[in-house]
Amino acid sequence: MKKILLTITCVLTIQLIVLAQPKPKPKQPTQSEMDKAMEDAMKGMSEEEKAEMRKMMKEATKTAKVIQSNGITGNIGTGNIIKIPSKKVALLQTIPLLSTATQYNAYLAQLLTSCKKNISPVIIAEVDSHFSKNSSNPNGILNHAVLFLLQQKPQAAVYAAIKTAMLKPEALLVQNNLSVILHQTGYPDKAIPVLQYLAQTYSYPEILNNLGQCYLTLGDTSNARKFFIGCLRKDPNHCEANCAMGLLLTESGKISEATPYIIKSLKNGYTDVADALIKENKIKIKFSDIKPVIPEYFNPQKYKPVVPATSFEMVDPTEAARKELEGLMRIWQTRYSEIYTEQTEKMVKETNTQLADRTRGYISKAPLVKKAQLILLLLSEYYGDFMAANNMTPFDYETKNKAFYEQMEKELKNMYGGGQRYDNEYQKCVKQIEILNNYLLLSTKNHEEYQRKMLPKTYDWINQNLYWNRFLLNNEMYKLQAYTFIKDFFVNLHEYDKMQTLYPTPLWIAKNCKDVKKPEDGKPIVDTLKIEEEDCPFKIEVPITVAKMKWDCKGFEVEGGELIVGGFEKNFRSGEITLFLGLGVGLYEKGFGIGGIEVGAKAGCFIKLGSDGSIIDIGDKGEAGIEGGIGPFMTEAKLTGVMGMQSGINVDGVAFGKDYPDVFNINTIK
Repeated sequence: MKKILLTITCVLTIQLIVLAQPKPKPKQPTQSEMDKAMEDAMKGMSEEEKAEMRKMMKEATKTAKVIQSNGITGNIGTGNIIKIPSKKVALLQTIPLLSTATQYNAYLAQLLTSCKKNISPVIIAEVDSHFSKNSSNPNGILNHAVLFLLQQKPQAAVYAAIKTAMLKPEALLVQNNLSVILHQTGYPDKAIPVLQYLAQTYSYPEILNNLGQCYLTLGDTSNARKFFIGCLRKDPNHCEANCAMGLLLTESGKISEATPYIIKSLKNGYTDVADALIKENKIKIKFSDIKPVIPEYFNPQKYKPVVPATSFEMVDPTEAARKELEGLMRIWQTRYSEIYTEQTEKMVKETNTQLADRTRGYISKAPLVKKAQLILLLLSEYYGDFMAANNMTPFDYETKNKAFYEQMEKELKNMYGGGQRYDNEYQKCVKQIEILNNYLLLSTKNHEEYQRKMLPKTYDWINQNLYWNRFLLNNEMYKLQAYTFIKDFFVNLHEYDKMQTLYPTPLWIAKNCKDVKKPEDGKPIVDTLKIEEEDCPFKIEVPITVAKMKWDCKGFEVEGGELIVGGFEKNFRSGEITLFLGLGVGLYEKGFGIGGIEVGAKAGCFIKLGSDGSIIDIGDKGEAGIEGGIGPFMTEAKLTGVMGMQSGINVDGVAFGKDYPDVFNINTIK
């Protein structure tokens, strides 16, 4: 455990050196500059030592990046403290207060002298040798203390950190690194003066937390609390300070007050102490309380169920998209099958040590690994509870879809009920599409409701598992686990197709009605049925002094006068009225009693009015004919010539009550 703690601390120290200094900010070193500095620092080592050091640094750097991304910083932490130590009153009274640069430099010189007295001369010589070899490269010596910690040489690390701090008294991060190393190697009382001096100028959350942690280690809860609260005012999500406040409050028996601090600590990082406090005090914590933000391997933008068809036109494209997703699912099922067979055959031949290495993270005590264990445990409980609560949910939604589908089938069968007839294929398709669209809208709503309820939890389950299992399994075991989750994910997406059934009826309607068009679409309707006008072979004529009235089944007319003739005529069918004024002559007038023959002619002007009284034509009109009859009943034969503004020039004929229109029509002459 000690080795792991030192390794993590060293990595964090490296990160502190890399970070830009505030007020002012120096240029951030590049990776190549950092690599060169490390190579310079390893001068004098054997090739075996260098190889081991590079290996350790590679692992440390990788861990540091993950630590940073998960909110675990380079602060001094509570370590394995579950119970706060008793207060070291005597030791606390010896801690000096440094307020000037002169006092601070003198304090560093005092520490250096003390090291030389209490550390083996061999260690002193080794550290001095490293500094001497890199005297021409000041940046190269900044990581000496880190290298000694990686080699598990705490005394050499302390001595090197003091020498580095004396070389760079103006560098905040170098001085803060000294306090980290002093605390981690068992000298919190020596770290406090350094941090107090820095806090006068730089009251950053990291400095305040480190001060609080040093006082906590010495049992001074009053000062510790003061600095932790100061840290959290500046950074409410600070992992270590939240953990420390949780510890202080649980020690005071204030579990309910401590719980939010502990949860926030685990949400923004991880400490063994926060984890232990939860177990020791039986604090109930849920996955949602500490759910971290992680990379999304599968999300609605990248991979999602096929969108349901909302209309007749979308049936074929939706079915094509479903087949594409099914193909992707088959690919991952094949990949999983292959990797499963490969790894199963390989595991049969492995030793117990090799098999244990596959799940090495489950026995590791490294902070990130333990956070992964905690999150996966809570995730499993969370997802298990969700699935148990929704055990019937998929069946419920599938049952709804089945009912909608059966209703559609029933309506299609009843299309011909009540004597309903469809004259052509187009009319049948219109009705079928109407019924189909209704089903598609109902099943789409059903599909979307199920998706909203279930899919977000599926994304969480897959993404969180893929991310955190990476810390617990070796490469081969992780690949097998990842393929399992991905295969199951695509199977799950494919299952959403059950919420809207497209086979067989919707697909059949889509295929059958796709190209059916409305008959004679866009052409005007022509009425070829002709109804002959009814004949009125006889009229009734009644003389009125110098005028006479005539009417038959078509209309009636009044005309009269001597020489100057006027007339009024109305058509019963159209409601049109014609007024006439002109000259006329009659060769013979028949009597009212017995009968006779009349020959006559007239010419003049006419005006024709519509049924609404509007003028529809005006012009000249001439007429010549013969009438004959017995009593009031008479028949006639005549020609009527009209030259109208609207009707043009034409001659109509009448014989024995039957009309002969357009005997002569100038408009038809070519």
